[in-house]
Amino acid sequence: TYIITGIWLSDDTGNTYQESTDSGTSLFGADGTVEYTNSSFVTDTTAPAPSNVVLSVADDNGTKKFKVSVDVANDPYDTTWNNGWVKIKNLDVPSQNEIYIYPRDDNDAGGTADDGTFTNWTDATSYAPGTYIITGIWLSDDTGNTYQESTNSGTSLFGADGTTTLADNPTSIT
Repeated sequence: TYIITGIWLSDDTGNTYQESTDSGTSLFGADGTVEYTNSSFVTDTTAPAPSNVVLSVADDNGTKKFKVSVDVANDPYDTTWNNGWVKIKNLDVPSQNEIYIYPRDDNDAGGTADDGTFTNWTDATSYAPGTYIITGIWLSDDTGNTYQESTNSGTSLFGADGTTTLADNPTSIT
């Protein structure tokens, strides 16, 4: 049911009329109310689905960076991924703050725009060497559906693909 809750009119001489209501009823009674059914409208309730999630250490012109890549499946309603993050933790230095990486679908971080694989990276040179794992992921699509998963188990949410090592020498990758 749709109702008229506001109106604004003006004429050529600058006279105006304005009225609105928050009462939940139409300003014009039954004449300002219409029923509409769209049988082809389907509500999207499908959360983004991550796959092929990979954590690595990459070289960006001599700078070592943590890189995350994640495929986000299109849901059956063809909505698009909106935003999200991947959280990583150093297992060898538990007191170090967790790192959030915000994947994007563009040409940055070695990614390719509009291919469904979202990548990003963050500078690793200021972080302690050690084994890093993915401990959390959060994704949201443009209709507000979300996917979230986290762990405190000491193993990556994505197994070996979600685990990488930052070597003691900040110029080497393992």
